[in-house]
Amino acid sequence: MFRAFWILLFLVTALACHAAYVLFYPSQNFNLGIEKVLGANSVNRFMVVPPEQAHKLLPVTGPSDLVGLCRYDLSQGPILFESRLPRSSWVFLIYTSSGRQAYTLTDVQAGETAFTVELGVEPDMIGRVMSIFTDAATEAEAISNAGWRVRVAEPQGIAFIWMPLADPVFRPQAEAILRSTRCRTKTAGQLVP
Repeated sequence: MFRAFWILLFLVTALACHAAYVLFYPSQNFNLGIEKVLGANSVNRFMVVPPEQAHKLLPVTGPSDLVGLCRYDLSQGPILFESRLPRSSWVFLIYTSSGRQAYTLTDVQAGETAFTVELGVEPDMIGRVMSIFTDAATEAEAISNAGWRVRVAEPQGIAFIWMPLADPVFRPQAEAILRSTRCRTKTAGQLVP
């Protein structure tokens, strides 16, 4: 009986360690990789990632593909992700810090080469109830303010643009356009175009 207890304890401990590794290590490892590539002071700033580092973070990328990343932190309020892209195939993705995909936008869905996404934290239950009692000015601004709005449950994460390019010749020109992308904290009263 005594030996069965220790064997059972060992199996439960091994199972718990394995589950913790499988559930938490991948997102933690990805966050550490982002930190190495972008640096510690890269929050709410957009950066184009060099091809060799992009391939380490996202193994599906090719040597001519463009990848731009923005680590966001919504603790100071919503951020605006403003991008102008060359006419090409691209995908814009938002992931939370736990690795959950929160939003995807492609060139086909957008139908244009410039877009703005307002990213904010989803209100809790009390915030949702209070939003019922908004004043008319707030409601009028929400109606007149067209654009994409994304609400996420976690205040930190990563947004990135991936642009696969068929020929490396197009990379310098496409990268110059992609560098105009901004990821910044939204100021009070600023409208989403």
